[in-house]
Amino acid sequence: MVDRNTPIVLILLFLDSFHFVFARLLSPLISPRISGFYVMGMATLVIGGYAIATHQLNFGVLRKHLGFFVLIGLLIGGSTNLTYVAVDYVDPGTAALISQLSIPISIMLSVIWLKEQFTRIKVVGAVLAMVGAVIIALQPSDFFRIGSLMIVIATTLYTFHTALVKRNGDVDFVNFFFFRLLFTTLALFSFSAVQNAVVWPSAAAWPLLILVAGVDIVLSRVLFYMALRRLHLSAHTLILTLSPVIATAWSFALFGVVPTVQQIVGGMVVLAGVLLATRKTA
Repeated sequence: MVDRNTPIVLILLFLDSFHFVFARLLSPLISPRISGFYVMGMATLVIGGYAIATHQLNFGVLRKHLGFFVLIGLLIGGSTNLTYVAVDYVDPGTAALISQLSIPISIMLSVIWLKEQFTRIKVVGAVLAMVGAVIIALQPSDFFRIGSLMIVIATTLYTFHTALVKRNGDVDFVNFFFFRLLFTTLALFSFSAVQNAVVWPSAAAWPLLILVAGVDIVLSRVLFYMALRRLHLSAHTLILTLSPVIATAWSFALFGVVPTVQQIVGGMVVLAGVLLATRKTA
């Protein structure tokens, strides 16, 4: 399934595992309702600078695909904003496991919208994955339920964006990535303004913001879209199911959060469902 793409996949898995960890690390330094805007904004400047320096920036692409970029900007912006806020209520490892709700959604979209091959075993796997996500989400604390709901909504938004990009993959990569970042940044600023959360970062926040922009956006998302263009949506989703395992390890190492029995059981059910749901496309 991956062969020549194996290096891309392995690096992507490692980088992707930091997503919720970075959100939690930023939380004490800057409001999660605005931090995503700065992270995405700096990434936009980096990719925009590269596009200009290499003479690849083409506003004709924007005119032709304006609706597409506005829509994915809103989807990713909403997902990012919810993710950054959610990690104040749920630890990164649990958040990463709950995000596996993307599995049944991805399978549904891949079959109905993208016309990928569908088998009965995928139905069983999708149901198992959803059951596992529910097990993880049903925590005794209200805060955990709030955080879990935010992650579920964020995951749904991001999964729809992924399917939309897979369906409309005819845009050259540099222009696609730049305008994707630009409109996501605009969406994030709008969400922050509505929440009255627009503030200037402190000096202590800038180093981490720059690191997150470089690793979690520029490097990680470049590899994410490279893999998406080369693999079926369901196969792409399967590969990323290993990311929560790494994220849970980071959560324990950095924040001392030990997974509960409920979380472990739910995570195992999710992963079992994922393996069943995508085994025929692996």
